[in-house]
Amino acid sequence: MMMNNAIKNLLTRELPYDTIYMYRWITDAKQVLKQLCESAIEPLEYKLTADRSTIVAPSIKWKLIDTDTPIGVKMLLINKANGVASIGARRAQDDWTHWCSLPTFDEVKGETK
Repeated sequence: MMMNNAIKNLLTRELPYDTIYMYRWITDAKQVLKQLCESAIEPLEYKLTADRSTIVAPSIKWKLIDTDTPIGVKMLLINKANGVASIGARRAQDDWTHWCSLPTFDEVKGETK
């Protein structure tokens, strides 16, 4: 939210009318754009588990199944006590405790599908 306020403040300022104010405005604009670019790039975070049997992404978390969790669509499902994930469609009577959406592909120019 702080970034949105910075952009709003930058864009709602009156345009500078002399060289010093123009320099300050451009400097502020560069800082906001730099922060935007840095926040948009998420580093790939993967690591192996302690027993080196699984690769995990620490920034991706399981979501607790609640009344808003979709039913009848494909997703990753797990019962935390059992510890084994599965891809499937959740039914209301299932004993899954958590879910996660499936990954998607990045659109890359020139890549054939």
